[in-house]
Amino acid sequence: MSDLPSPTIYTIESLSVELLETSPTKYIDILDTLISYKENSDISCNLLKDKLNEKPHRSWSSNHAFCVVLLVGKMNKGAIDRFGEYNDNYYGGNLPNGLDEDLAISLLDKIIECGGNILDKNYYQENIIELYNKGMFYRTNNEKFIEYVKRLYENEMHRHYYM
Repeated sequence: MSDLPSPTIYTIESLSVELLETSPTKYIDILDTLISYKENSDISCNLLKDKLNEKPHRSWSSNHAFCVVLLVGKMNKGAIDRFGEYNDNYYGGNLPNGLDEDLAISLLDKIIECGGNILDKNYYQENIIELYNKGMFYRTNNEKFIEYVKRLYENEMHRHYYM
């Protein structure tokens, strides 16, 4: 009998937008593991793509790529003053200081590489770019990420337009 811990086995269902909000590093570990499964086994690319494009109600019906965008940077002072620093009543309320920009760029690239749709819209029919122009729950200290997302979005729009 070995004293080594049992290996953790992740499934596609292990990924969730809730996990992204509450434990981003675990989310990244699971996504990396699933990517390695995809490359070394019969894991269905379509199942992973479907999971990354699910739109749970908790996240204002936003897919995983959109959720990354919702979590980057520090929550604005007005929202914190109104709802408190930590609040479970809105998506992102459990991560007031947000995701690091470089980490978020890497994560967004991985999600898109696996089929996440950056062109998708949320419950309010806003795309990722429109989100930055309005809303109570905007974030600050994320300018580098915003510029990256705008370029990525434009490239995807161009790619889909000419397909």
